[in-house]
Amino acid sequence: MLSYDPKLEGDPLAGQSISQVRLRIEMERSPATVEELIAAMQAQGHDVELISMKAAGVRPFGVLGHIRVDGRECISKIAGEHLPEDHPDYFEAFIRQGAIEQEYEGLKAATGLTPQLIGEIVAEGQTVGVLRQFIEGTPLADAIKSGQIEPAEALRKALELAQEINDRKYRLWDCEPNNLWLKPNGEVILIEGQCLVPYTDKERNNPRQLEDQKNFVKEMLEPVIGS
Repeated sequence: MLSYDPKLEGDPLAGQSISQVRLRIEMERSPATVEELIAAMQAQGHDVELISMKAAGVRPFGVLGHIRVDGRECISKIAGEHLPEDHPDYFEAFIRQGAIEQEYEGLKAATGLTPQLIGEIVAEGQTVGVLRQFIEGTPLADAIKSGQIEPAEALRKALELAQEINDRKYRLWDCEPNNLWLKPNGEVILIEGQCLVPYTDKERNNPRQLEDQKNFVKEMLEPVIGS
């Protein structure tokens, strides 16, 4: 059964909107590096430590840093340095559409898990990222490759996740194995609300929708679990 992370239970900030987060970090520019983010927070009097870099890619939230801010572990999600060349304003358009709030609202609605929003990152007057609660776990693809979980078991748990998301009238889209995480307790969770879309009326009444979703998950995981 999907549920809030135990660390979130009873936390009055769990599930709050981006306008209600406790920190506002002013940056000079965007895109920015994690190092620049850390420097900006230190300039505002925060005690910040980089624990590790998590990923870098071409998506809007392309640069992730696992950091400790004032003694609290966070994941920083900021605009990547390598935005698609054919869409230089992709991230800015993404933000104008309210995608950050949609991401967290979608996660809560579709899975019951909402990473706590801790900080809003702003550059040139515009939101360009967030600090969210650190959730302990391993990207599912890495967990499979390292032997933490057997491929068949990973697939079974991912399909159960797809079932629960379907039951909540959402579907997965544009999802990749690293959007699924394996927690230490063996639970497989979705950590990216951008991978969720609420069902349309047509999809809600499609008897094949769940089967289509499970096939999507199988195809998504095939490169890391094998055929």
